[in-house]
Amino acid sequence: MTFDNNLSVTKTKNLYNNDLQKKFFLHGKTILEIKFERNFPVWFHGLIAEFGLRRVSVSKICRGLERLNLVDNEE
Repeated sequence: MTFDNNLSVTKTKNLYNNDLQKKFFLHGKTILEIKFERNFPVWFHGLIAEFGLRRVSVSKICRGLERLNLVDNEE
């Protein structure tokens, strides 16, 4: 389980460049990523209900590519 926030993306051919221009995306959002086998854990359904959360699938790589204008957003 991981929590991701302040996500950023950049376009570069050199990962060791310290002068990268980061573009942030999903501002103000925190993504909870859970890895599981086969089925979504039953215990987590209870947490979603208890705290009034929404279960939404998000592709961080797709959102990053959209932020760089490398793909069209079809939403």
